[in-house]
Amino acid sequence: MPSTRCIREWLRVIGGWPGFTQEVLANLKLQHQHDSPRELLRSILIDGMSIKRACDLDAASGRLIGHLDLGHGQAPDDVDDVPLATEGLVFMVVGLAAPWKMPFGYFQNAGLSAEVLKNLLLEAIRCIQECGLSVVAVVCDCLGANVAMAKPLGCRVHVATFKELEPCFPDPQNNGASIHLLFAPFTA
Repeated sequence: MPSTRCIREWLRVIGGWPGFTQEVLANLKLQHQHDSPRELLRSILIDGMSIKRACDLDAASGRLIGHLDLGHGQAPDDVDDVPLATEGLVFMVVGLAAPWKMPFGYFQNAGLSAEVLKNLLLEAIRCIQECGLSVVAVVCDCLGANVAMAKPLGCRVHVATFKELEPCFPDPQNNGASIHLLFAPFTA
Protein backbone atom coordinates (compact mmCIF):
# COMPACT_ATOMS: atom_id res chain seq x y z
CA MET A 1 0.00 0.00 0.00
CA PRO A 2 1.16 3.59 -0.52
CA SER A 3 2.92 5.39 2.33
CA THR A 4 1.15 7.98 4.50
CA ARG A 5 3.09 10.76 2.76
CA CYS A 6 1.99 9.53 -0.69
CA ILE A 7 -1.64 9.34 0.43
CA ARG A 8 -1.54 12.91 1.80
CA GLU A 9 -0.07 14.21 -1.48
CA TRP A 10 -2.65 12.24 -3.43
CA LEU A 11 -5.52 13.72 -1.38
CA ARG A 12 -4.33 17.28 -2.08
CA VAL A 13 -4.84 16.73 -5.80
CA ILE A 14 -7.94 14.55 -6.02
CA GLY A 15 -11.13 13.96 -4.08
CA GLY A 16 -10.51 11.55 -1.28
CA TRP A 17 -14.05 10.37 -0.61
CA PRO A 18 -15.00 6.69 -0.46
CA GLY A 19 -15.98 5.18 -3.80
CA PHE A 20 -14.20 4.89 -7.12
CA THR A 21 -12.10 8.00 -7.82
CA GLN A 22 -13.13 9.60 -11.09
CA GLU A 23 -9.92 11.65 -11.37
CA VAL A 24 -7.81 8.47 -11.26
CA LEU A 25 -10.02 6.70 -13.80
CA ALA A 26 -9.88 9.69 -16.18
CA ASN A 27 -6.08 9.75 -15.82
CA LEU A 28 -5.86 6.00 -16.56
CA LYS A 29 -7.93 6.46 -19.71
CA LEU A 30 -5.76 9.35 -20.91
CA GLN A 31 -2.39 7.78 -20.05
CA HIS A 32 -3.04 4.40 -21.64
CA GLN A 33 -4.97 5.24 -24.80
CA HIS A 34 -1.94 4.50 -27.02
CA ASP A 35 -0.65 1.39 -25.21
CA SER A 36 -0.13 -1.88 -27.05
CA PRO A 37 -2.60 -4.73 -26.36
CA ARG A 38 -0.02 -6.37 -24.08
CA GLU A 39 0.45 -3.15 -22.09
CA LEU A 40 -3.31 -2.89 -21.55
CA LEU A 41 -3.41 -6.10 -19.46
CA ARG A 42 -4.21 -5.36 -15.83
CA SER A 43 -5.09 -7.07 -12.59
CA ILE A 44 -7.21 -5.67 -9.79
CA LEU A 45 -5.88 -6.08 -6.28
CA ILE A 46 -8.35 -6.00 -3.38
CA ASP A 47 -7.12 -5.50 0.16
CA GLY A 48 -9.00 -4.90 3.37
CA MET A 49 -7.50 -3.38 6.49
CA SER A 50 -8.64 -2.50 9.99
CA ILE A 51 -9.23 1.17 10.71
CA LYS A 52 -9.79 3.05 13.96
CA ARG A 53 -13.45 3.62 14.83
CA ALA A 54 -13.91 7.38 14.92
CA CYS A 55 -16.27 10.03 13.62
CA ASP A 56 -15.19 13.48 12.47
CA LEU A 57 -16.77 16.34 10.55
CA ASP A 58 -15.04 17.61 7.42
CA ALA A 59 -15.80 21.32 7.78
CA ALA A 60 -15.03 22.15 4.14
CA SER A 61 -17.62 19.74 2.73
CA GLY A 62 -20.00 19.37 5.67
CA ARG A 63 -19.65 15.58 5.48
CA LEU A 64 -19.16 13.20 8.38
CA ILE A 65 -16.17 10.91 8.09
CA GLY A 66 -15.91 7.55 9.79
CA HIS A 67 -19.30 5.93 9.24
CA LEU A 68 -19.99 3.10 6.81
CA ASP A 69 -19.63 4.54 3.33
CA LEU A 70 -19.85 2.59 0.09
CA GLY A 71 -19.28 5.68 -2.01
CA HIS A 72 -22.51 7.55 -1.39
CA GLY A 73 -21.34 9.99 1.28
CA GLN A 74 -23.41 11.14 4.23
CA ALA A 75 -24.46 14.52 5.48
CA PRO A 76 -24.55 14.95 9.29
CA ASP A 77 -28.34 14.35 9.32
CA ASP A 78 -28.04 11.02 7.44
CA VAL A 79 -26.02 9.01 9.95
CA ASP A 80 -28.28 8.58 12.98
CA ASP A 81 -28.50 4.80 12.53
CA VAL A 82 -25.32 4.23 10.51
CA PRO A 83 -22.58 2.44 12.50
CA LEU A 84 -18.95 3.49 12.49
CA ALA A 85 -16.65 1.77 10.03
CA THR A 86 -14.08 -0.71 11.32
CA GLU A 87 -12.52 -1.68 7.99
CA GLY A 88 -11.28 -0.07 4.82
CA LEU A 89 -11.45 -1.92 1.51
CA VAL A 90 -9.01 -0.70 -1.17
CA PHE A 91 -9.12 -1.43 -4.91
CA MET A 92 -5.85 -1.04 -6.80
CA VAL A 93 -5.15 -1.55 -10.50
CA VAL A 94 -1.80 -3.19 -11.27
CA GLY A 95 -0.01 -3.34 -14.61
CA LEU A 96 1.02 -6.81 -15.77
CA ALA A 97 3.48 -5.82 -18.51
CA ALA A 98 4.67 -2.64 -16.78
CA PRO A 99 5.69 -2.28 -13.13
CA TRP A 100 3.14 0.19 -11.78
CA LYS A 101 0.08 0.21 -9.51
CA MET A 102 -2.51 2.81 -8.63
CA PRO A 103 -5.32 2.82 -6.04
CA PHE A 104 -8.59 3.79 -7.70
CA GLY A 105 -11.18 3.28 -4.99
CA TYR A 106 -11.82 2.56 -1.35
CA PHE A 107 -14.81 1.91 0.87
CA GLN A 108 -15.40 2.20 4.62
CA ASN A 109 -17.27 -0.77 6.04
CA ALA A 110 -17.80 -3.02 9.04
CA GLY A 111 -17.58 -6.33 7.18
CA LEU A 112 -19.11 -6.93 3.77
CA SER A 113 -21.21 -9.85 2.60
CA ALA A 114 -20.03 -11.91 -0.35
CA GLU A 115 -22.80 -10.43 -2.51
CA VAL A 116 -21.88 -6.80 -1.72
CA LEU A 117 -18.19 -7.57 -2.28
CA LYS A 118 -19.03 -9.21 -5.63
CA ASN A 119 -21.03 -6.15 -6.72
CA LEU A 120 -18.20 -3.79 -5.77
CA LEU A 121 -15.73 -5.97 -7.69
CA LEU A 122 -17.92 -6.06 -10.80
CA GLU A 123 -18.23 -2.27 -10.62
CA ALA A 124 -14.44 -1.99 -10.28
CA ILE A 125 -13.95 -4.20 -13.35
CA ARG A 126 -16.43 -2.08 -15.31
CA CYS A 127 -14.63 1.15 -14.29
CA ILE A 128 -11.22 -0.16 -15.38
CA GLN A 129 -12.51 -1.61 -18.64
CA GLU A 130 -14.25 1.67 -19.49
CA CYS A 131 -10.75 3.21 -19.37
CA GLY A 132 -9.80 0.92 -22.27
CA LEU A 133 -7.81 -1.50 -20.09
CA SER A 134 -8.23 -5.29 -19.95
CA VAL A 135 -8.72 -6.96 -16.57
CA VAL A 136 -7.41 -10.53 -16.65
CA ALA A 137 -7.07 -11.28 -12.92
CA VAL A 138 -8.33 -10.29 -9.50
CA VAL A 139 -5.93 -10.83 -6.59
CA CYS A 140 -7.07 -10.89 -2.96
CA ASP A 141 -6.17 -12.54 0.31
CA CYS A 142 -7.94 -15.60 1.73
CA LEU A 143 -10.21 -13.60 4.00
CA GLY A 144 -13.52 -15.41 4.52
CA ALA A 145 -15.56 -12.79 2.62
CA ASN A 146 -13.18 -12.94 -0.36
CA VAL A 147 -13.38 -16.75 -0.52
CA ALA A 148 -17.18 -16.59 -0.13
CA MET A 149 -17.32 -14.05 -3.00
CA ALA A 150 -15.96 -16.72 -5.37
CA LYS A 151 -19.23 -18.67 -5.48
CA PRO A 152 -21.56 -15.82 -6.57
CA LEU A 153 -18.96 -14.89 -9.21
CA GLY A 154 -19.20 -18.41 -10.65
CA CYS A 155 -15.88 -19.78 -9.36
CA ARG A 156 -15.49 -23.14 -7.63
CA VAL A 157 -12.75 -23.01 -4.99
CA HIS A 158 -14.13 -25.34 -2.28
CA VAL A 159 -13.81 -28.63 -4.16
CA ALA A 160 -12.68 -32.16 -3.37
CA THR A 161 -10.40 -32.65 -6.36
CA PHE A 162 -8.16 -30.48 -8.48
CA LYS A 163 -10.18 -31.37 -11.61
CA GLU A 164 -13.25 -29.68 -10.09
CA LEU A 165 -11.39 -26.43 -9.39
CA GLU A 166 -12.66 -23.47 -11.45
CA PRO A 167 -10.76 -20.31 -10.41
CA CYS A 168 -12.16 -18.18 -13.26
CA PHE A 169 -15.38 -16.27 -13.76
CA PRO A 170 -16.91 -14.81 -16.93
CA ASP A 171 -15.81 -11.30 -17.81
CA PRO A 172 -19.03 -9.25 -17.50
CA GLN A 173 -17.85 -6.73 -20.13
CA ASN A 174 -16.29 -9.12 -22.66
CA ASN A 175 -18.31 -12.14 -23.82
CA GLY A 176 -16.26 -15.31 -24.01
CA ALA A 177 -13.39 -14.00 -21.87
CA SER A 178 -12.62 -15.07 -18.32
CA ILE A 179 -11.07 -13.32 -15.35
CA HIS A 180 -8.91 -15.34 -12.97
CA LEU A 181 -9.51 -15.11 -9.22
CA LEU A 182 -6.22 -15.55 -7.34
CA PHE A 183 -5.82 -15.87 -3.58
CA ALA A 184 -2.45 -14.75 -2.29
CA PRO A 185 -0.93 -13.25 0.85
CA PHE A 186 -0.18 -9.58 0.32
CA THR A 187 3.32 -8.35 -0.20
CA ALA A 188 2.31 -5.14 -2.02
